[in-house]
Amino acid sequence: MLSSFYRPQNEYCIAVSGGAEPMFKLIMGEVDQCFSNIRVLNRPRIDWGSYEIINSTFACLNVLSSSETPWKYFQYLAGVDIPLKTNLEMVEILKQWNDTVNAEITWFQPKRIRSKRIEAAPLPLYKASLSATVPRAAIDEIVQSSEARSLLYFLLNTSIPDESFWGTLTGNADKFPVPGGTDAAKWLEYRERYRKNHSEQLKSFEKQKYRMRYYLSRYQLWDTNCRGKMASGSCIFGISDLPDLLKQPHLVAHKLYIDFEPAAFFCGLKEIRSRERKPLELDVKPYKEIPQVELSMGIPFENLSHPLWLF
Repeated sequence: MLSSFYRPQNEYCIAVSGGAEPMFKLIMGEVDQCFSNIRVLNRPRIDWGSYEIINSTFACLNVLSSSETPWKYFQYLAGVDIPLKTNLEMVEILKQWNDTVNAEITWFQPKRIRSKRIEAAPLPLYKASLSATVPRAAIDEIVQSSEARSLLYFLLNTSIPDESFWGTLTGNADKFPVPGGTDAAKWLEYRERYRKNHSEQLKSFEKQKYRMRYYLSRYQLWDTNCRGKMASGSCIFGISDLPDLLKQPHLVAHKLYIDFEPAAFFCGLKEIRSRERKPLELDVKPYKEIPQVELSMGIPFENLSHPLWLF
């Protein structure tokens, strides 16, 4: 995965699980020594849904925030992600986002806090995938804030704590106004009203195969349109999924496994490499029209260019 995303001008932080194979740890240690722009952190064991996922992510945020390299955006990547855009295309897209956060915005499910009291949370909680794209100014604010550390402490022993991180820290514009963040409560309330009044348009929109929407950091398929195989509720993309994947407007796709139809990964990467040598003309205008970008420019919800992209 690293080779598919690596560029010498970027900064990288890789959290290696304490449960990883010794040979993998050795190799990653050599990567850390050989590349000045890659930091490898040896962390406690990291399992799916465990607290250590967000704890290790926060450790990497601290490392990257202290870097003197003038990087502009943080992008969270998992080991089974594949790029859907070239590095240049991603840069052009990020320019359109105008230093706004690109993260999921969904209601928090109270059952996730288990035995804790939701009133004890340092901020109103929102749910979002850990896969997000966040401007540096927001990262710098987050790593220096007491609110972020209080949230980390509160999320200990909750269910899938990594999904309570970005939505909460970047969705409380009134209580914790990080640069590029949103008011998740207003967003979700408007979205529900719009859904009630435009149900037919929404049904038609959701049938579109390659639709633009507000959340473009990661493409992940949760339904039976998967041509590969389903695991833990989402699609492991196979070779038959590739033509559709490469037409999606998202930055990366999740998930492709090297031990399941590996041709999907390598053929996808080959196409991206080909586009680097012979760039396609990418229409970046729609990326500037996604809701959070327009909202950051002072445009009210009622005047958004594409209200269906709120979904």
